[in-house]
Amino acid sequence: MLRRTIASGRSCLECSRRKIKCDRSLPCSYCVKIRAACVYPPTRRRSRSPDSGNVSVTSRLDRIEDTLRVLSEDFGQIRHLLRHLVSFTASDTTGDGEILQTRPSNPHGNYDTGHGPENGTEPPICANSTFDSTFDSAKETTERQHPSPVTISILWHWYLDTVDPVLRVFHTPSVQKDLMRVITADTTVDVGKQCLLFAIYYASVTSMPSTTCLDKLNEDRPTLLERYRNAVERQLARVDLSSSLEFTLLQAFILYLTCARLDSHGPSVTTHLPTAINMAYRMGLHRDGTTQNNSVLETESRRHLWWQLVTLDTRTAEDHNTTPYILEPSFTTQFPCLIVDAGLPSPVPSNATASSTFFQLLHFELISFTRRIVFSETFNQANDYHTSSPIQKHKAINDFRQSLETRYFSHCGSINHLEFITAATVQLFLVKIKLAVCKPGHNFRPICVEVLQRALALREHEPGQKWVWLVQRDMEWGMLELLLNDLCADGVNEGREEAWGVVEQAYGYWREDETGRETGKWAVIEKLRARALTIRGYESEIDVPNGLELVPEDYGPGPAEELAEETGTGELPGDGTVCEWSMEAFEQYFQGLGAGDGMSNVL
Repeated sequence: MLRRTIASGRSCLECSRRKIKCDRSLPCSYCVKIRAACVYPPTRRRSRSPDSGNVSVTSRLDRIEDTLRVLSEDFGQIRHLLRHLVSFTASDTTGDGEILQTRPSNPHGNYDTGHGPENGTEPPICANSTFDSTFDSAKETTERQHPSPVTISILWHWYLDTVDPVLRVFHTPSVQKDLMRVITADTTVDVGKQCLLFAIYYASVTSMPSTTCLDKLNEDRPTLLERYRNAVERQLARVDLSSSLEFTLLQAFILYLTCARLDSHGPSVTTHLPTAINMAYRMGLHRDGTTQNNSVLETESRRHLWWQLVTLDTRTAEDHNTTPYILEPSFTTQFPCLIVDAGLPSPVPSNATASSTFFQLLHFELISFTRRIVFSETFNQANDYHTSSPIQKHKAINDFRQSLETRYFSHCGSINHLEFITAATVQLFLVKIKLAVCKPGHNFRPICVEVLQRALALREHEPGQKWVWLVQRDMEWGMLELLLNDLCADGVNEGREEAWGVVEQAYGYWREDETGRETGKWAVIEKLRARALTIRGYESEIDVPNGLELVPEDYGPGPAEELAEETGTGELPGDGTVCEWSMEAFEQYFQGLGAGDGMSNVL
């Protein structure tokens, strides 16, 4: 049907408002296209009237309304952009445009150290944690990201055997039900559980040697780490971590960050850690479950998760030479009990050291003690810790070691492999702490050499080597840093070649591990080694392939027993010195490495 044509020279109001050419039909083609009412202005009168300005006013109002409508339509996109801009307000930008997340210079500045936050209140921690929204995926894509049922079974059994005994963040029987649903494709699990399952896959591969990945999964370890790392972040990108109260999601997040700390290609733990801490405070994990009438299962699960977070906070601070975010007065959460998963939800706490929580409980106590010893005086004051002199710290370390022996190791009826790894790793950490904070005035190079050799020997202790993956780097890098600092000192030549032998053995191992060495702590070790090489007579620019050329020809790493037996330190100062550790009860654990009586010279 033909449209009626309006007199020439007149455009409809819509075309006038948009300043486009109108074909002056009724309705015009543009109004037909956008399905708008086509209205033409009234015929102008030659004589001026009081209403002659209404058209221009109406036109201006219409333009304003049109602008607001466009802004309203684009508001979602603007909000998305603003969210990303806000996340970078506390960031520094390098000359190359790289965003560097900065730790607050005083993260505890507004904290009430006398009382701490009330239940559900977040600590004043700057959290800039975001995951790329491009990771968001549909349900079908998520299902395809899960490995095959056979691979899931392999990863889960590896997790139960290798990860769960040393890194517990959830109740394994409950999670196994969700895992079976994925294997059988019975039902679909929610985002939080999806994230936890992918974090389990990631943790299993993180703890798995490269050769095992190839043998069991037919893929190389870096490829698997990248696959499951991306899968976890896809799930995390689907939720708002800044306001989430989902316990399962926090479990997945803490498990992921704990393992990512050991993966140089993983996310920045320092960037995302404040978000995890804020989530924990919002959920009240800083308050012990016994004060909230929680069940035994819930209380123990919350305790484990909280102390894993405190451990991650402490180790991350050590990595970057800063201080932990979490303050002692802000939480009342107790250590977990020595109980086995199978006994939940109504177990009876036991003193049996064979419990599956034994390793974690002692390392939680070690972390709590470490916070009081190794950090700055400012941190001690914020936590109401007593400021101690080196002599007082020396005594405190000895007292803590005596307490562990009295409360735990003296009750060991027979030595099992998990008990041995627990005692050995805690012992080595305490020696490292003592050497680091007490700064003995005599030549302590032989002690550093022996302790580092024993840390290396744990890798060869076949029955228990599967559990040291979580703490191996911290033990070895800490002692390696101490020994390199000692080698950088001029004028001390005694035992230098033996020290270089063990340094290059440790350095060569970690240089081959591409997934764990590209961190700030490794950069410190590289600088110290270059400086020590220069002092030794080599140019710092010389590249030593695999870090093995400087090992003496007659030096060769042998079995664990041989390595331990050949590390005697000779006569050391007697009782009352920094290096005297006369606890006979611990000797049985080091005899498992063939140490004989040699360790008593050091400890």
